Amino acid sequence: MNYIYSKYNIAQKDIDDNYILYNCLSNTYCVVREQERFEKIQSGEAVEPELVELGFLVEEGTNEIALAEYYLNQKINPKFLNLFIVPTRFCNFDCIYCYEEHKPLYMNFETQQEVVRYVKNTLPKYSGIIITWFGGEPTVALKAVDYISSEIKKICQDLKKSYYAAINTNGYELTQEVMERFLNYNIRYFQICIDGIKSTHEKHRMHIKNNDSFDKIVNNLINIKKNIKRGFKIVIRTNVTKEILSVMDEYIDMLYENFGGDDRFWYYWEIAKDHGGERVKSIYDTLLPDEKKFIEYVIKASKLGMKFDFNQFVAPGGFVCALYPYSYWLIDYNGDIQKCTVGFDNENVKLGKLQNAKMLIDEMALARWMYSSKENCKDCSIYPACGAASCPFGENDKCKSKDCDQLRSIFNNIVMMNYYNKKEHEKLCMI
Repeated sequence: MNYIYSKYNIAQKDIDDNYILYNCLSNTYCVVREQERFEKIQSGEAVEPELVELGFLVEEGTNEIALAEYYLNQKINPKFLNLFIVPTRFCNFDCIYCYEEHKPLYMNFETQQEVVRYVKNTLPKYSGIIITWFGGEPTVALKAVDYISSEIKKICQDLKKSYYAAINTNGYELTQEVMERFLNYNIRYFQICIDGIKSTHEKHRMHIKNNDSFDKIVNNLINIKKNIKRGFKIVIRTNVTKEILSVMDEYIDMLYENFGGDDRFWYYWEIAKDHGGERVKSIYDTLLPDEKKFIEYVIKASKLGMKFDFNQFVAPGGFVCALYPYSYWLIDYNGDIQKCTVGFDNENVKLGKLQNAKMLIDEMALARWMYSSKENCKDCSIYPACGAASCPFGENDKCKSKDCDQLRSIFNNIVMMNYYNKKEHEKLCMI
């Protein structure tokens, strides 16, 4: 039986000059310590059983493209109904890189009821539902979150369907009491931004009235850690700039001191980006070109036992837009339906309206988002992750399109950051 090197392998070198193999189809790593061994693996001369088992070597004639499309199809046509709900466009922060205008627009009770009726009418076709609360800032519209969450929980109990929920929040209003309420609604995944130490965070993520953004968020999280024993996952996200990079050692120490040792707290670092708007122009000179500059800090934090949430982005389908799959929809505060979180108020991204327990969708508008992959992309090493799904909104200034070389570079950086984190928490293949 002949084995060949998988077309979906990515090989990079780590800081110790080892070859790090990553297979984009099987989402597995292997460390190859010698160049001669690596070259023999590439040529098919060295057939290690572990490399076959992990997908780095495949039987000659294996249709890897078909396997990639099978995994992508599972992502694109999931069994769960996924709704991103925007209960308000308003936000109590004025973040320097935010593209939203934060208008004081709130979901009224009639629209809240329409969301509930839609879920009740649609859910029987699915195995369950996943709700992601988005904004604006969802915690300034707690009545809507309370009502919709409690009603959907009842519907799922009646229909015996699975129910999961997540929220993107700045954390300012996430007191212990609010956290307990969210957990009762099955909201278990939280993404909260802290941009470095107090001095950098307060420049990037300012409250609209008060000067206590950093202290309030950190104290909320400390209280949650100390006083709530239930399970949850809080991902502390950081949008890294040159200024934050200069204080990363101090920042890591702060995170480790306050949240180290608690596996409910995870981390995700990404370079701050220009998604449009005027505010971000004031920090153009501090934006980083790519993630390579802070990989050394991911290594330091990983050695302390801090866990990073990179794996979801390199797994099959992980590089596909969150709202691309057919059963993923964003419901805006007014009941508008769209497929994009950065295109608020842009008519090109609106697909229809929630009405009479149904989504009234413009099929021609939706067809623009149901793009098919390009044939010449299917041999690319990252195809199982990105599915060659380019964004139809990508030409707009709020969502700059990237060419494939840029995407591969970003992806490869995430692969290596994920590797450095995994090696501290898992036993990886080593040859």
